[in-house]
Parts: sequence; structure tokens; C-alpha cells
Amino acid sequence: MGSLARNTYYNISAFGLNTILSLVAVTVLVRGYGLDGYGLIILARLLLPSGVLGLLEAGLPEVTTRAVAAARATGDLTQIARRVLAASLMAAAIGAVAAAVLWLFAGGIVDLIFHSANAGRPALEQLVLVSALSLPLQLTGSVLRGAFEGSERFALVRSVEVLGNLSYLAVVAVMLVAYDTTSVDAALAYVWIWNVRSALYVGLVLFGGGSGVSFGARDIWSGNAAFLAHAFQLFSGKFFSMLLNFGPSIVLGIFSTVATVGSYEIVMRIPKVLKTVSGMFNGALLPFAARADALGDRASARRVVEEGTTLVVGLVAMLSVTIMIFSADVLRYWIGITDAELSLYLRVALVWPILVATIGIGSTMLMSRRSAAGAINRLSMLTTVGYFMLAIGLYPWLTWRAFVVALVVSQALTIPAYWRLQVREYEVNLAMWSAFAARFLLVAVFAFLLSLGIRSIAPVDGVLVLVAQAAFVALLIGAGIYYLAVPPDLRRANEEFLKRSLGRLRS
Repeated sequence: MGSLARNTYYNISAFGLNTILSLVAVTVLVRGYGLDGYGLIILARLLLPSGVLGLLEAGLPEVTTRAVAAARATGDLTQIARRVLAASLMAAAIGAVAAAVLWLFAGGIVDLIFHSANAGRPALEQLVLVSALSLPLQLTGSVLRGAFEGSERFALVRSVEVLGNLSYLAVVAVMLVAYDTTSVDAALAYVWIWNVRSALYVGLVLFGGGSGVSFGARDIWSGNAAFLAHAFQLFSGKFFSMLLNFGPSIVLGIFSTVATVGSYEIVMRIPKVLKTVSGMFNGALLPFAARADALGDRASARRVVEEGTTLVVGLVAMLSVTIMIFSADVLRYWIGITDAELSLYLRVALVWPILVATIGIGSTMLMSRRSAAGAINRLSMLTTVGYFMLAIGLYPWLTWRAFVVALVVSQALTIPAYWRLQVREYEVNLAMWSAFAARFLLVAVFAFLLSLGIRSIAPVDGVLVLVAQAAFVALLIGAGIYYLAVPPDLRRANEEFLKRSLGRLRS
């Protein structure tokens, strides 16, 4: 539990910094290149492991994380070296094949996805080719990142992420101020910074900076069948998750314009950021779950699922409801757009991260169990199929807005099935979560009514006023959730845990 707290601390710190950098980057890109340029950059990112081509990772980073964590728990260090090298070689091979395919069909990809972009065709083809050639390195880097997470070097991994995002923001700002650049140049900068990140991971392992993560050349394919079988299960779950996250942008890029992609991504940017609040805990949970299962520690696992889910939902709900209340003002001061329709659909989209947070921790921990991973994948498939069926059905009337509505509805319909699975595997107390949800809704309604009164007295006419009012409402919601919705025994346990851990985390 101590290592889980420490790793979660690293993830939370990095999440806060990455969130700020991400939102500032969106502001710079939209104001600098417009919705068309921003949409083109989003589509270009889909051609990297950070986008839909993350499917090419094939579950290898996640299963490497689990394998390294389990090997460390049992002291089998030679297993780490074998698994890391085997997974890296497979990732590089997949990347090489994918690079060849993208190289051969670069022109077709430009015609299919970037057909409405204002940039010249040669520049777009160059973007596709550079992205293709980067895949072997970037996929290998993803595997090594998973290995470092399995060895619980979260300080290293999160520092690299923050430095990468900071570097991209700085490069784009310089490009806009000092040079006559296009959105294609901004997209290429993103590719090269990802290459540097991946090369850093490779260099650490090759030159002895891995601290337990290394390449081993003996018997690297021994026992690989079970390793790949688990990787396929993790890949299946990731496949459906990526379809939900990136599928709409691809569809809109093919059948609409890059400006439409930009509008959709503007609405979904903050909800996606809030969804990663669960993800910042999930990175630390996979090695913890692997250790707990390897050592048979069911009590700790159940405690993390119950208490962690409650606290994460409280945090995500506090932020989501606050932004819902001030959505129009957030858009106006964030990217300079005043649009009642974008504001409305931003509110709708903010329901999605709350729903995901209710199942995020339990689902992540269950993915470390081969017995439960299949059930999680089936539920992900149902959610994804329902999502696209509903989105296609609504598209003639709502266009890009159909993807926002369908995302919330499809997730809500499958939530009960995820809860039942967690009850079966971890024997969690659903009654506690139901009481929490009811009390949270009362807190949210009270906060909304209070905010109406505040804004009638002091209208939002500047960034400082917006920040002050939003901070007050967020603190009010947070206090209401913590003292009214969180069960007293959980609150006492959390306070005792923080007292024990604060000094250690500070150091």
C-alpha cells in the first residue's frame, strides 16, 4: 500500500502539470492555426501510438508492466530481462510492418482523411511518411515505458511525459512567434518529440540506467505463449477503448471537414482530460494488482477498489460539475469562442468522465487477472458497438453532436454490468456506492442553485472572476461530497492513511 500511495502521488503530480500544459497547448494551437489547423493536428496524431495506431501496441506495454511487477514480487529478475527483450522485438517488428503499409498507402491516407485540409499535398504526404518511419521506435518506447512502470519507476516515466509536453508547447510557441509555420509543421514537431521520448527509454535500458529493467538474450521466447495470450486480452480491451476515443475523429475526418473534427475535439478535450484522472491512478494500479494477485492479498485489493473508486469519483465529479456550471465562460476565456451549442454539448460530454470513474479502478485491476479480462473485454465490446450504432442512428439529425450523446448513453447503459462483475470478483459493497451517488446528486443541485445566485450578483466579466467563482464552487462541491457523501468509516480511514503517508510522500 505504501508503494501504491507513492506511485499515485507521482501520477497525480504529473497529471496536474500535464493537464495545464495540454489545455494551454489547445489554446495556443486554436488561436494560432484556427479550428481547421487544430483539426489537422488532431488527425495527424491519430497516426502515432498516442492515437488510434496505439492499437499496434497489441497490449504489449500493459502485459510487460504486469510481467515485470509479478517478477519483482517473486524475485525472479531473469524473467524481467527475457520478457522486456521479447516484447521490444515484437513491438519493433509490428512497427516496421505498419511503417511499410503506411509508406505504400500514404497518398490514399491523405485523400481519405486529410482531403479537406488547406495544406499542400506534398506536406501532408511528408507528415504521413515521417509518422510511419517513427512507428518502430515509438512502439518499442511504449513497451519500455510499461517495463519501467512495472518496476515502479513512476517518477522517471511521469517526468519524461511532463518534459515532453512542456517541450512541445515551447516549440509550438516559438514556431508561431518567430517563424512562418503551418499546422503541418506543428504536427511534425509532435512526432519528433515523441521520437525523442522513445529514444530516451531505449537509451536508459541500453546504457545501464534501467535499474532492474534490462535486455536478456537467453530463452527470451520461453513461456511466451501465455504472455501473448494475456497481451491479446489486454489488446482487446484497449481496442474498444481506442475506438471510443479516436473513432469519431476518423469518421468525421473522412465524411466531414477538419474544422468539424476541431469542433468535436474542443468539446471532448476537457472530458478526456478528466477521464485521465482515473488513468493517473490506473498506471499505479496495474503493478499493485499483479503483486496482490501473485501474493493472494484479496483484502488489500478489495479495499483499493472500494475506497479508491469512491474518492476518484468524488474528485472527477467535483471538477466535472464545476466546469458544467461555468461551461460557457470556460470556452470564452480558454479558446476565445462564444458558442451556446458548444457550451451545451460540453455539459453533456462532462457526464462521461464521471461514469467512467465509477468503473475505472476496478476494471483496471481486473485486467491483471486473465480470468476476468475476457469479461471486461466483452463489456467493452458491448459499449463500443452500442456507441457506434447509436451515433450512426443519430448522425443525420445531430452530425458530430451524435458522437457526444451516444458516448454518454452507451456508457451509462453498461455501467451496471461492470458493477456486477466487480461484486463477483472483489465482493465490493454496492450499497455504499449507491448511497454515495444519491448524496452527490443533492450536493450538485445545491451547488448549481448557489452558483446562479452568485452570478446574478457578480457576473463573470474576466478571467480572475471566473477562477474565483469556479474555485469557490469547486471547494463547496468537494466539501459537500467529502463530508456528506463519503461514508464516515471511509473518511476516517482516509484521514489516518494521509497522516501516516504525508511525511513519506513529502520526502
